[in-house]
Amino acid sequence: SAIAAGYFFTQVPGGALADKFGAKNVVTAALTLSALCCLAIPAACDNFGVSGLWVVMALMGAVQGPLFPTSTVFLSRWMPKKVPGGTDEKAWGTSMLDIGISVGSL
Repeated sequence: SAIAAGYFFTQVPGGALADKFGAKNVVTAALTLSALCCLAIPAACDNFGVSGLWVVMALMGAVQGPLFPTSTVFLSRWMPKKVPGGTDEKAWGTSMLDIGISVGSL
């Protein structure tokens, strides 16, 4: 629940950051900060116990929140536009992203 608490608050700002600073930069920053949170977990547990773990996990959720909206920015900019008589690649890419999230959680 700690990851979801942090994740909830940063999805919309994450999409705005991706539009402003670029999706690659936002993904790079989010994954770097997430890795630093992973490295901080043992120290937080040793020094603050379960509440320290909860705080670090909530922070990890907050820095991972921008990843999903940033992936939609990637799709909208990099997938080919629909051509008459052709398939809609953006719809296909979005479907694969959503299927991957659902299957990945099983």
